[in-house]
Amino acid sequence: MKNKWQRIFLCAVCITMFFGTCVVAAGTNHMSDLVGFFQDIDVPRDMTVYGSAIAIFGDVQMQGAVNGDVVAIFGSVEIDGPVRGNVVAVFGDLHLTQKAAVNGDAVHILGGKMTEEPGVIVNGQKINLAGFGFNGLPGVGILLVIFILITLAKIMIDYLISIIAVLVFPERFDKMATAVFDNTGRKLLIGILAILGFYILSAVLIMVIIGIPFMLLLMPAMALLSFTGNTAVKLAIGKKVGSGREKPWSQMMELFIGTVLYALVEITLVGKTITFLAKAAGIGAVIDSRAGNGNPYAQGPIGFITKEQNEEKYIGESKE
Repeated sequence: MKNKWQRIFLCAVCITMFFGTCVVAAGTNHMSDLVGFFQDIDVPRDMTVYGSAIAIFGDVQMQGAVNGDVVAIFGSVEIDGPVRGNVVAVFGDLHLTQKAAVNGDAVHILGGKMTEEPGVIVNGQKINLAGFGFNGLPGVGILLVIFILITLAKIMIDYLISIIAVLVFPERFDKMATAVFDNTGRKLLIGILAILGFYILSAVLIMVIIGIPFMLLLMPAMALLSFTGNTAVKLAIGKKVGSGREKPWSQMMELFIGTVLYALVEITLVGKTITFLAKAAGIGAVIDSRAGNGNPYAQGPIGFITKEQNEEKYIGESKE
């Protein structure tokens, strides 16, 4: 069963890539597949489709006959006639009228609802997986809602892990956050070069068998670097916002405020570019400060007091 639906999905994607837009034939017969991309498919009562009817980001309204499958991804399906294959609705409603006769399975996945009138014939299985309330919402709207939910879930998980990381390494993250807004252009350049270097090195390693083990080590290392950079940026944002306060925020409050502001930007598609640059600056700060192990303050000339410690400390010369 699983392999069959994988083939149906891959078939839908491949057909969409080759044909792109909806092709509607005139007359009572259509001798190939009907495919719609961001368009609805309408099969009139006097038409027979000798293939499949597939809509991506569109609805399928079928009153005639289809000798193949009827598939809608991010769209709804209404069947009011015979279908020799399967009927599949993903992220949309599935409605079977009393004239619907499905020789295969009727499958509804992650959509609004699956309804059927008395007298419906389904020779295969009726499968309804995790239907929920997206009634009346177009396919693009559903995709946008899913994108926002996934982004929010990612932000929450990152925030919880960031709390643990900051609690374990408070001083290091404080130094990295301080370094973000110190010569930001330099940090941004370092971060972008690190990201580009990762992708170039990954492409080189994946071409040779001997490089695959190194690739398996490189990926989690880059993921850890990206997470640390993001956390440093969120802390830096919180520090910047709270810098004018008479009583400074705690590190946890800085992280919370920075995460909220970061999320408000990241949740929009346009904001992804901004958060990418922010992450690059964070990665640059992590690298430039040696993961908070270096001195985030500029070192003064010989004979001047440094800010590294709260006590007077001279470099290279005595007070005398």
